Amino acid sequence: MAKDTPYDIFLPPAAATIPLILSAMQPTCRESHPSSFPRKRQIPPTRDNGIYRETKEHTMQLHVTGSIDFEESASTSDNLLFLGFHGYSNDESEMIRIINAIYGINCCDGNAPNSNATTNSIASNAAAAHSPAAHQSDHTDYPSHPNYLSFRGTYERPYIGSYYWYPDGCSVSERRNACTAIGNSVVKLLDAPAFQRFRKVLIGFSQGGYLSYRMVAEHPDVFDAAILLSPSFKGEADSELSAGRTRFALCYGTDDHTIPAADQQCARTKLTATGNCTVFEYPGMAHGLCDQEIIDLRNWLNQ
Repeated sequence: MAKDTPYDIFLPPAAATIPLILSAMQPTCRESHPSSFPRKRQIPPTRDNGIYRETKEHTMQLHVTGSIDFEESASTSDNLLFLGFHGYSNDESEMIRIINAIYGINCCDGNAPNSNATTNSIASNAAAAHSPAAHQSDHTDYPSHPNYLSFRGTYERPYIGSYYWYPDGCSVSERRNACTAIGNSVVKLLDAPAFQRFRKVLIGFSQGGYLSYRMVAEHPDVFDAAILLSPSFKGEADSELSAGRTRFALCYGTDDHTIPAADQQCARTKLTATGNCTVFEYPGMAHGLCDQEIIDLRNWLNQ
């Protein structure tokens, strides 16, 4: 089984034709790709602890931790590849924990099936699929662990050490531009032959949920599913979202006061209009996740 491996992905200059970099360290059952250059872009002044700092160049760099077993995935009929995008002031490990939980893997050791997993869990199906009896039946074959790429935010909070995807207080256009740059690079990465066999599942929390939505809006033919966990949705009432192939799961808690109620309703309206969205609402849940949400998403993926 492949272990978690860090990658560094550098965005190419706008005019560059050199492929995107995916350089792997200790590439067990993994593949590496050619290199390119970081891209710099201007960012507006932002507020840090009440003090405005001067506009400066921001070097866009994506760091991603991945766990992909190409050998097992090639031998199974279920080929999900999760693409994780964390929330504000977190890092890539947040989405790894969530992906493992949805898959039915114990988040502490990454190996044992979760004792709370339903019999319809992906991990349970994986165990059944690899049993001797499974090869004598029509049971769908599943990989035993999730395949994922979990990305780290492109901005770092000084001294605190956590990350985010776009600055606080930025305009709608600035926020969309940041998401566009990230989305274009992720899609370029996914064009690599190694990823063609996979069904791509976006999963993001809060800022990462909004980023996942923008990636589908701008690349409607790339992603098979998108799980939006309490996504921010400010300024998206006029955005266009075609009824493409992407299946959506939209999750909010009734006590989520971080995302304005109007923005939550906008997300519900926009996504349900595609005719391919399941909305989950959790009484008493604030801006976070709950056990029932994990179970619901696990079952939703198995549909």
